[in-house]
Amino acid sequence: MINKLFHRYQTLDLPTQIHMVAFIPACLCLLLPFFTTDIMPYTYFLVTLSYIGFIVGFLVWFKPSYYKIKERTIGKLAINITHAVAILISLIFARIQVADALGLPPQGFELTVSAVALIFYLPALAIIVSLLLLFGAMLSKLYGLYDRNQRNIKYYGNAIGALGLI
Repeated sequence: MINKLFHRYQTLDLPTQIHMVAFIPACLCLLLPFFTTDIMPYTYFLVTLSYIGFIVGFLVWFKPSYYKIKERTIGKLAINITHAVAILISLIFARIQVADALGLPPQGFELTVSAVALIFYLPALAIIVSLLLLFGAMLSKLYGLYDRNQRNIKYYGNAIGALGLI
């Protein structure tokens, strides 16, 4: 029986194997109350370990797709539009922060606004990417949910990995 399970595990693709290994700490969290009363430190560690596994599985699955998207002209356009929107969002945040900090309109402090916009660029890009990942995770979850043959159960792991990155 164990040999059969191990053989089945070996036939899976790498992201699905990583998701299966990441599922083990999540199951251990359910068994912890039967062994100890102080479960919180163990739960935090095991849940973090499980999330890291799902995130790594998602990144391994998404990396070839990202390179395919990046090679095409429309993919480069989408990436550049994402960066442009991130710059606009960071400029909005920067103008609000400079106006609040100085109590003056931010038009007279363009150098300060530009410096603060660079600081806010990565959080703005993270917001945009997390929204895109959320959309992708929901699509992946729905696709895995409505697959009648359960062949694409790996999309559940990809959805959890995408949500973990958010």
